[in-house]
Amino acid sequence: MNERHRTAEMPDRGAEYLLYQTLVGAWPLSAERAVAYMAKAMREAKLHTSWTNPDEAYDTALESFIEAVLANEDFAADLSAFVEPLIESGRINSLAMVLLKLTSPGIPDLYQGTELWDLSLVDPDNRKPVDYDRRASLLESFGGDAPPEEVAAHVDAGAPKLLVTHRALELRRERPMAFAGSYERLETGTDHLIGFVRGGEVAVLAPRLVLSRPPDWNEANVSLPPGRWENVFTRETIEGTATVGTILHDFPVALLARKVH
Repeated sequence: MNERHRTAEMPDRGAEYLLYQTLVGAWPLSAERAVAYMAKAMREAKLHTSWTNPDEAYDTALESFIEAVLANEDFAADLSAFVEPLIESGRINSLAMVLLKLTSPGIPDLYQGTELWDLSLVDPDNRKPVDYDRRASLLESFGGDAPPEEVAAHVDAGAPKLLVTHRALELRRERPMAFAGSYERLETGTDHLIGFVRGGEVAVLAPRLVLSRPPDWNEANVSLPPGRWENVFTRETIEGTATVGTILHDFPVALLARKVH
């Protein structure tokens, strides 16, 4: 589809593959953003061009290729159709990664401005001012004990990721000794769900390999330690053994806190 846009076999196949990989990860992506990202990537790879020894012919061919590819309406439509089925799974992966980062042993490293879905590339693409007012307003709209469906209403804005970040940090503040304590595996009954318990007080459940989950994966049983557990994302109470489908019915990841009373 894009072969006709190449100039004297430039760019090379590795660069072309990286471009498609980048487009899938950050779609929709403008030609301006894509050109800036690829120029940096190619010059730092130093295979055909570099910052200290630029190859003008290669740089020009690469830029022309990217602009022509993204101006191709048939290609854009084909790419959009390819990306669409990946969006939900990608978002679940994002929530799982954030939850694991905030609950695994150690001190989580947070980057201001990435509290919502973030499809920015490396600099200069990621050097944008953070809209704190937007984040504060979004957090206020579903803050406190807002039901999952209220959060889901703002899914495209990134509300689920903000919710995970906010309530996980809130729980760390409320129960610091739990996160300074032990780290024990929690048997989940499926290879597609990571589970562990921190300090005997906090349980974490995060999906993995989302696209390859079998149809019956949510029928697997999770055996929680004794006690009553509250899911801080849904405010539901769970006790004993429950299926994955029951625990993750209203939200794709779970952070459970043992109830004191």
